[in-house]
Amino acid sequence: MKKIISIIMTLCLLSLFTSCSNDSKKTAEKTDSAISAPETYDVNSDASSGMNFQIDDQSFNFEIEPIKPVSPTNASFNFEIEEFDTNIFANIVQADLEKIDSLSEEDKKIILEKKEALLTDIADILIKNNINVMIDEISGEIVMDASILFDVDDAEVSDDGKAFLKAFIPAYSSVICNDKYSDFIAAVYIEGHTDTDGSYEYNKDLSQKRADNVKSFCLSDGVITDKATLSKFKSLTSAHGCSYDNPIKDSNGNVDKSASRRVTFRFLINI
Repeated sequence: MKKIISIIMTLCLLSLFTSCSNDSKKTAEKTDSAISAPETYDVNSDASSGMNFQIDDQSFNFEIEPIKPVSPTNASFNFEIEEFDTNIFANIVQADLEKIDSLSEEDKKIILEKKEALLTDIADILIKNNINVMIDEISGEIVMDASILFDVDDAEVSDDGKAFLKAFIPAYSSVICNDKYSDFIAAVYIEGHTDTDGSYEYNKDLSQKRADNVKSFCLSDGVITDKATLSKFKSLTSAHGCSYDNPIKDSNGNVDKSASRRVTFRFLINI
């Protein structure tokens, strides 16, 4: 009897040991299958093109969003030498690009400080005269919604547009034509921009007529009352129709038609 009990107990222990061993093996297999190979990341930063991420065999690219225009009341201009090319590129003609590399650090500092002072002076005088426009914080480009200046599908400056320009132009030109910037400002571009509706040729013609009419009104009698300022501003200013070459896009990459319909004032500098 004792032998039978001993045999039974032995068999039970063997069965229990086998069951535990199998469960342990299954658990280990389950655990192994749940753990994936560690991910590797290769991150490269390029200020001109965005961020590139490599995760295993997949590549991801994130473009850097362009800086949005800011209102004069929020304008803050503080440039660094390390950002020289970025901050100057929008304000020089193509022919001057090759000159950048030959500039000394001291020359770059002087140019940046003068541009910073110019943008600050423009913002200050617009605030002082309660003129509400947008100023690009890098280029200093003044952005005006076309609805302020024109009726729909019309190139003639509206009465409201004339009233607005009569307030804006004397203030803007008084800074642009100030003696302290006489050797710094090379040109002022008045540019017309459209949305992407219609043909390119039609919009080119419309944008050119709008830019021409804005320029003509700005230089007409009684708008800029100081004769010296008027003469200098006239010599600096030219009108350009851009059609829809430079549309404004929203955060999803879609054309913002309302924002794209605009007139801009952009100055170029001597370096």
